[in-house]
Amino acid sequence: MFRVPRDAPWWGLSLQGVRRYHFAMPSLVLEGAVACKIVGDVAVMVFDVPRWEPRHADALFEETLALGPPAPHSLIQHLGSEPGAAVRRRLVELQRDLEARHPFEGKRKVAVITHSAMTRGAVTAWRWLSGNEGMVAWAPDDVEAATDWLTDSDGIAARKTINTYRACHDVLAPRRRLQAR
Repeated sequence: MFRVPRDAPWWGLSLQGVRRYHFAMPSLVLEGAVACKIVGDVAVMVFDVPRWEPRHADALFEETLALGPPAPHSLIQHLGSEPGAAVRRRLVELQRDLEARHPFEGKRKVAVITHSAMTRGAVTAWRWLSGNEGMVAWAPDDVEAATDWLTDSDGIAARKTINTYRACHDVLAPRRRLQAR
């Protein structure tokens, strides 16, 4: 199981198998199943994991931290399966550990892009019940609204985030075509 040493800075992590592309392109991590890139204060991550396992959560944090410092906000989309309860719990543990070591200024925001109306409803219900306004689920057609929300309506930052989101999809497109065969 992956565990970041408490005294290790993010740049002290190293690993093998992370494919790095030109700085303008997203990176592929988790054996090519995740396209990610940080643009400004937003980490854009598009997942195409066929079946999540707890080991994927550890590998995801290890590989993305090796790419650079964490971002306070996230725009995420799951094209493959969504993580189950055990994986979600592990992701939360890793995120809490990361934030304890590298606190973010201000309130953290997460925009979840999903086709599933049920998932959007569950995220909305969680927001209402928890009082935590930091996570909002959006339909794929509303990605512009999601990026406006993430970037506090900064038009330039929102446009860069949308372009990065589309680039992440483009990087995963060949993989998705192969899986469809």
